[in-house]
Amino acid sequence: TSSSELVSGEIADDFTYYFVTSEQTPSAVGAGVLVGTDNVPIDLRAPFGTNTRPSSSATRTPRCAVEIHPLRRLLLIPAIHRNDGLGAQCASQTCDTRWSGGDVAMDSPWIEVLNQPERTEKPREIGLTVVIDNGVPVGWFRDAMESNGAWIDCVKFGWGTSMVTPKLEEKIEVLNRLGIRYFFGGTLFEKFLIQGRIDDYEAMCLHYGCRDVEISNGTVPLANAEKARFIERFARQFRVLSEVGYKDVKQSLLLPPHRWIQFIREDFAAGASYVITEARESGTSGICRENGELRFGLIEEILEASLDTNRLIFEAPNKTLQKYFIDKLGPNVNLGNVAIGDAIPLETLRRGLRSDTLLQFETGDLPLADAEPALWKS
Repeated sequence: TSSSELVSGEIADDFTYYFVTSEQTPSAVGAGVLVGTDNVPIDLRAPFGTNTRPSSSATRTPRCAVEIHPLRRLLLIPAIHRNDGLGAQCASQTCDTRWSGGDVAMDSPWIEVLNQPERTEKPREIGLTVVIDNGVPVGWFRDAMESNGAWIDCVKFGWGTSMVTPKLEEKIEVLNRLGIRYFFGGTLFEKFLIQGRIDDYEAMCLHYGCRDVEISNGTVPLANAEKARFIERFARQFRVLSEVGYKDVKQSLLLPPHRWIQFIREDFAAGASYVITEARESGTSGICRENGELRFGLIEEILEASLDTNRLIFEAPNKTLQKYFIDKLGPNVNLGNVAIGDAIPLETLRRGLRSDTLLQFETGDLPLADAEPALWKS
């Protein structure tokens, strides 16, 4: 390995100086800086990297190898294999590079040495994490989105909180900058519906730049066939996420599995891109009982109904529900009503980086544990 001093702080200048002064094999690297709307650099990327080397000692014919990687892989991944003590320093100095919407997440370079389940990349269509904002302060919201946005695909402004959020526009600006989609909770749709102001609701969604809309009948007495009409209408301009299930526990328990399946199919037929299965932000209704226990029989029947599970979003506001659906459908199951602070904990569940799912994704032979734990000797 070789190294050189930084001469200007400009990535292209420093690369050029390194290749000229080091003992590196003749090479060429193109580098760029991605700048955000606030003119702050938010990512470094090497569009290409070439290395000319002889194909054999006899012919010495140059051969060109071209690889496309984020710059952090060119800098960090080789560094962690170094034994001179500089690798850890390099990683610690560079790992705080901000994530930019739609790009590869700036997770630890050490994760590259682990076998993990394959995760879809943003912008995702499956493996969605839909976070619910119940009205957290804008500073908290901004920090959470900028820190954890790589694992957040969509934000739902829960129920009617958007109507009383003083700095809603600032939150939306953060999401637009990071490339995270957003929509208003279905309860707000129902509020506009029951007052006969659906045209105003549509205008409001367009005003705030929503690309997604949730259509539900969890509270108001709206027949599912009528809900399907609104799905069809809004699907002309938005990606529609419909919801099946009721907020009221008793009403939900009276809805038999075959009706859940019927309503899901009706929503898909009307144009819904995804169908959400109700559980509320508390996990105590819809697909759950009042005590939080999952209605296992209902879920089994839904999963056996030949529905496209890649288009189902299961509300799972706690670890128990999240683990169940990951165990059942794999790391790329769509999950909703995830708390803002739970995006990273959920991602660790998806990747087998938490005890609850650690063994699920291991395929190699594991050493057998002792049949009985050894006793401490005094």
